[in-house]
Formats: sequence, C-alpha cells, structure tokens
Amino acid sequence: MDPNLATACKARVSAAAPSLDVEFVSGDCNEVIDHVADLLPARALTLAFVDPEGFDLKFSTLEALARDRRVDFFILFADAVDLVRNVGRYELEEEEKSKLSATFGSDAVWRPGWDSLADRTGPAVREYFSKLFAEQIRDKLGYKGVREKVIRSPRGPLYRMIFASKHERGLEFFDKVNQRQIDGQQTLGLGW
Repeated sequence: MDPNLATACKARVSAAAPSLDVEFVSGDCNEVIDHVADLLPARALTLAFVDPEGFDLKFSTLEALARDRRVDFFILFADAVDLVRNVGRYELEEEEKSKLSATFGSDAVWRPGWDSLADRTGPAVREYFSKLFAEQIRDKLGYKGVREKVIRSPRGPLYRMIFASKHERGLEFFDKVNQRQIDGQQTLGLGW
C-alpha cells in the first residue's frame, strides 16, 4: 500500500521483463479484489500469490478470485507471527467483527473446535487453524487439494505457505518442487 514500494516494484518488473503486460493495483487486497478479478482473463490459468503482513486476508477475497476462474493460490498463512500471539484477543472480538471469522469465512464454524481445544500451545493452535483454513478452501471454494509447508527460522516456525489447486496437476507440481530443499538437497519424499 506504500506508493514508493509500488513504484519500486514497477521499476524492477520493467527492467527484468520489459515486454510483459503487467498491471499494478495498489491498495488493500480485500478492498481492490473486484478490480483485480476483473483484470484476469476469464479462461486464464492463474497463480495468485497472497502475502498479507499478518492475519489480514479475508476469505471473501479468495472467494472473489476463485469464482468461475482457474486460480491456484500460494498463501502466506501468518500462524506463528500473528495468530499464535493474538488468538486470545481475536477470540474475544464480536463475531461480525472477528478477524478469525473474516479469515476463515463468515460461515466457518471455528468456535466450537476452538472452545474444545484443550492444548493451547503454539503448535496445537497453528495446527488447528491451518487445518480449518484448508477445509474451507476445499469445501467452500471447491479446490482438489491443499498442501502446506512450514517456513522456519533458527528459532522456530514463522508461518506456513499454503498451496491450493483446483487441479491434480498443480498438486503434483507442488509436491515435486518440494522434494528439493532451498540448498538443493533432495528429500526422500516421505512427507514434511
């Protein structure tokens, strides 16, 4: 949303790929999503990289992009850097103003599971909400599958990258890419 960052991004894209037809839309993605969706060709195969600073993405934003389009998602899910630190505050918010209800969708039933979650440690909280998010993407948006990868620092988990695809081939690509670590080391492909 910082105009200087948008200008810098435009300059980098223009220098790296001057022949690309790129449209830049500045603003809160939850507010400009209808304009962004209108820019997408109806039959285009699209990958949406969603990178909120915290737990600020509204599920309705994903719904708007996914509606009648072939859009795969790569989403930064800020479970360790935001959710775990603030879940106590979020759960006290009124339902219609709740950040959790906005993130998971107004029809998500997160409270009963949350209320019965005996283990409120960071790993259990992250696991509960990431599974709920994946279920919403599959059940409400009609995605074939959801994959995730926990991104860690030397001090522990930071966030999850969640990939969702409407087609099995997208999931195959994600699985193949994740058999190799950032340093080039091949994994055994036995899970995360």
